[in-house]
Amino acid sequence: MALFFGTSKHQIDAKNRIRIPPKFSDKLGTAFYVARGTDRCLYCFSEDTFAKYTQEFDNTPAYLPDNAMSLKRHFFNSVEEVEKDGQGRVLLPPALVAYANLTKDIVIAGTGDRLEIWDADAYEEVVGGKDFNQVLKDMNG
Repeated sequence: MALFFGTSKHQIDAKNRIRIPPKFSDKLGTAFYVARGTDRCLYCFSEDTFAKYTQEFDNTPAYLPDNAMSLKRHFFNSVEEVEKDGQGRVLLPPALVAYANLTKDIVIAGTGDRLEIWDADAYEEVVGGKDFNQVLKDMNG
């Protein structure tokens, strides 16, 4: 399984196309999956990682509690398979661009087994503006 780490600043063009940096793109492959993520970002999964997530959802009971079923629906209803074009660009579906409020400046961030695509201002507010030591303290109670 590929691991993604680091961040990269880019822009989305008027046709909703972005360039995935080579350090990420090579690990994603030619075709990959994009879905709604938390905090209004987009999640990007390689085929292998997406298969793992799909299997985890498939191993859950058929009759899920309402909130678990809602999570499954929201996740899978938003997934789109995308491909890089001949120039290495990826066309993001309009619904996902609107969900993440991607306007011009974006941040592509590695988070282990997936990438996240953020509006640059939202990324700064949700991630960049937090002190790492405070985040650790908050996790440990």
